[in-house]
Amino acid sequence: MATSASRRKLAASALGRTAALLAALLSWHLFAIGPGKAAGIPTPVDTFANWGVKLGTPDYWAALGNTLWTSLLGLIVTSVIAIPLGLIIGAVRVFDRSTRLLIDFFRFVPAIALLPLILLLFGSTRPMAIVLIVIGAIWPLLVQATYSVKEISPLMRSVSKAFHLTTADRMRYVYAPATMPFILTGFRIAATISLLMAISAEFLGGADGLGRRLFQALQINDPVSIFVYALTTALLGVALSSALLFIQNKVLFWHPSVRAAGGRK
Repeated sequence: MATSASRRKLAASALGRTAALLAALLSWHLFAIGPGKAAGIPTPVDTFANWGVKLGTPDYWAALGNTLWTSLLGLIVTSVIAIPLGLIIGAVRVFDRSTRLLIDFFRFVPAIALLPLILLLFGSTRPMAIVLIVIGAIWPLLVQATYSVKEISPLMRSVSKAFHLTTADRMRYVYAPATMPFILTGFRIAATISLLMAISAEFLGGADGLGRRLFQALQINDPVSIFVYALTTALLGVALSSALLFIQNKVLFWHPSVRAAGGRK
């Protein structure tokens, strides 16, 4: 009974998503042949046909690979800086108090506002894009890592000391379970920002990738290519978010929030 009910829920969910997608495509088509025709808005058929052609070209895959590689490098650098620094700040009360104002100030400064300065220093290169990614993506991961240490139960700290656990055991059985949910949440946010910053650096800064192809299509007034590259970036974002959520659920299978979500399904 439970299995059949779950299958019906999955089928209903899939049907609802399919209906929403078809409705969006129909609305796009009607707008393209109606009010959007004067502006050159392509229909879904024209867009997907052009997309199919681009899928067969090396240039499209090179641009896609450059964007993914740039965002991955930026995310790695961000993680190497933010996670250890956040854990140290959260663990040492003096550091937490002294850096709180600076972190709260700088995390609200738009990274894109610093692009002219970064371009002046690095030019239209991948290092420029990586620096922009780090400036934009470091804050959510840093804040989550800082909060994760604060959430460790004082009782658990006392118990670990009372049982004379080694440092390795404390990290494995006390600190890792307490900090991992916060850090993975911050990592998901940072990964999304990394992709957005990579595309922004390519579009506005001229680094090679999907953003640059999007800007070139805009310059020559090629709306079909604009839609193709825009949809590509959107699908990348959805795929990245879904993959990271899947990994997070697998890693945190023991966490109450994940088990509760699994039970609701």
